[in-house]
Amino acid sequence: MENNKGRKKGGLRLHNIQKQSQKNEPLITVITVVYDGEKYLEKTIQSVINQTYKNLEYIIIDGGSTDATIDIIKKYESQIDYWISESDAGIYDAMNKGVLLARGEYIGIINADDWYELNTIEIIVNTIIKDDSLDILFGDRNIIKADNLRKLGVADLKKIKYRMSINHPTCFIKKNLYSEKMFDTNYKIAADYDLLLYFYIYKKNFFNTCEILTNVRLGGVSDASSQLTLKERFSIHIKYYSRCHAYFCLYRSKVKEIIKLVLKFLLPHKLFYKIKGYN
Repeated sequence: MENNKGRKKGGLRLHNIQKQSQKNEPLITVITVVYDGEKYLEKTIQSVINQTYKNLEYIIIDGGSTDATIDIIKKYESQIDYWISESDAGIYDAMNKGVLLARGEYIGIINADDWYELNTIEIIVNTIIKDDSLDILFGDRNIIKADNLRKLGVADLKKIKYRMSINHPTCFIKKNLYSEKMFDTNYKIAADYDLLLYFYIYKKNFFNTCEILTNVRLGGVSDASSQLTLKERFSIHIKYYSRCHAYFCLYRSKVKEIIKLVLKFLLPHKLFYKIKGYN
C-alpha cells in the first residue's frame, strides 16, 4: 500500500490479523530497522520468521530505501505483521517508531545485517515464564568480521558503567519500560547505550541468559565511527555519573585502542586475530 506522500506499508495487520499473548505464550515483538539493506536483510528476516517459538510479532521500519530492500520485505509480507517505509530522522527515530507500534510484552531489536539463533526467542520466553519480574534479558553474541573470522562476545553487565558491555541486539526489554524512557534521538550512535545505562542506574531487573542469542556483523554505524562513539559515550557518562568518571572511561578506551594498534602493527595478521579470540 502506498499513499500520495510516498509512504509504503504492508503486513498482516492491514488484513486485520492481530496477535496477542496466550497462556504461557507471551507475545514477543521483534523490530528490524533498515535503510538500503538489500545485502543482508533476507538472512535477518529468515532468522526471525523461522524461530522455534511462534507467538511472535515482527515489525520492519524502513527509512525509504532506494535499493531492493522493499522487494525483499514484500517477498515475506505474509509473515511480517507490519512494515512501513518512509523517511525518518535516523536509526533511533526509526526504533522509536517500531516501539510505539509494538504490541508484545517484550521487545527485541535486531539490526538488518545481524541474525538470531533459531531458538533465541524460545530461550527468552522460557526464562520469563519462570520469572515475569525480569525487565531486560540479554545474552552473548557471535561477532563476525568481513572475512568471516568470528569470536564469542560475552556479555558482562558489571562493566556497563564504563562501556557498552552488553550487545543491544541480544536484549529483550519489557515494553512498559519504554513508557519511562525511549531512545534519545540527540545521539546518532550511542542512544542504545544511553537507554540501557539509564535502566541499569535506575535498578531495572536485568538477567543474563548466558546463551548465544545473536550473530553480529562488524562494520555497522558505531563500528565505523569510533570517535563519535567515544564523544557520545563521554556525554552520557557526564550525564549519569560525573566528569571525572567520563574522563576515566575515555582514557581507558584510548589506552586500550593504542595497545590494540601497536599489537596489530607488530604481530602477524593471523596471530593478532587469534589473540583477540577470532577463529
